[in-house]
Amino acid sequence: MRELRREMYTGGMNEDDLFGKFRVSPEYKAELAKIVDSEGHAHRERAMDLIRKYYLDNPLSPKKPFSNELRNRVAKLLGLESPEDLKRLKFYTSVGKKEDSPLDFWHGIDSWIEYTPKDKKEPIVVTIDGTIREKKDDAKADLLVKDVPDKSIDANKFAVMVDVFAQRAAELFGAEKEEKPPTVKTLLSGGVVRRRRVGE
Repeated sequence: MRELRREMYTGGMNEDDLFGKFRVSPEYKAELAKIVDSEGHAHRERAMDLIRKYYLDNPLSPKKPFSNELRNRVAKLLGLESPEDLKRLKFYTSVGKKEDSPLDFWHGIDSWIEYTPKDKKEPIVVTIDGTIREKKDDAKADLLVKDVPDKSIDANKFAVMVDVFAQRAAELFGAEKEEKPPTVKTLLSGGVVRRRRVGE
């Protein structure tokens, strides 16, 4: 039964679970028709600008758990604490059908997170591609997100994967790599293993 469930779980479902779908408005569709060619292709930056312009969700508060926690973790790694600072870190999804999202279909970008440093006008963009293909190791996007479990099934691994991808994104934004002290295992009664940081 578990194997059948895995076979029925598609890449599109995974992208929706991780990032949510880009909600399309009539205004967006009308303007999109002006920038795509006969095959539906659009220049990457123009497609991103259009999504920003007609984004119906809040880029400061993504709805999906992975996207929301990823943004929050990146904010901490960048040292963003005040409400004003946090407004400079935004998350956008571009997941959609070929006719709705050339960014997803043609450019392999399911979502992106962008950070505008105080001394800059233009944001630094980290693009993201989600996959369920275990052997996929290349992507057009900056980050290839895979192996993220449902939070309700494995909260610990979910948190670890959020941290892994947040670290990579923060480094691409120019943050120092966070050095964590090594962990040690302590065997407790009943075969329970407790991991703790050295120095705790």
